[in-house]
Amino acid sequence: MLNKKIPAASRTSVKGSLSYIIACALACVSAALMLALVDSDHNWGGDFSQYIAQAKALIAGTIPTQIANNTLMMSLNDFPYGPNVYPWGYPLLLAPVLAIFGENLLALKCVNIALFSLFIICFYCYVARRFSMGASITLTLAFALNPMLLSFVSGNILSDIAYMCASFIAVVVLQAFVAPLEQASKLAASTMATNNSFNNSLGGGA
Repeated sequence: MLNKKIPAASRTSVKGSLSYIIACALACVSAALMLALVDSDHNWGGDFSQYIAQAKALIAGTIPTQIANNTLMMSLNDFPYGPNVYPWGYPLLLAPVLAIFGENLLALKCVNIALFSLFIICFYCYVARRFSMGASITLTLAFALNPMLLSFVSGNILSDIAYMCASFIAVVVLQAFVAPLEQASKLAASTMATNNSFNNSLGGGA
């Protein structure tokens, strides 16, 4: 019997499918841990209430009123507590959940859990193209099982994770369609370092 070689295209397809399966499995493990940590409480720090208020304004069509009210509130503070309005991207993500479940903090926290899970999938698929399977899994688990990240994601309704996820996907898309692969690797690594510092000034605050 003659040994038939598997075409390169088929090997690439199998490897790609396996990468997606592993990525989804890692994301599911991370999501399960975050769901186990999530609760219906929220700390009084941060800007979660403003994000929810802006999401409610999107649903009700009262954006000018929301901006005017918050501008007045900020002007009455002795120090600049926060901006008059945050970027609308994250409130837009919260709006459908808010419309369906109301002011349910458990449901609203699941937005960040879903976004972080998406990040885990994208991150693994990204590194799997450059490293061995074992190294890729190890690198991804550094995010997926990171206690600080799991606690932050499951406990806060803030824009940091949405910004990190969007920024990383943007860099990957840029690398795939615009920049040469070798040159863009440094750009991706630099952006990941910036995202992990939770840069509020660029991400619209948290």
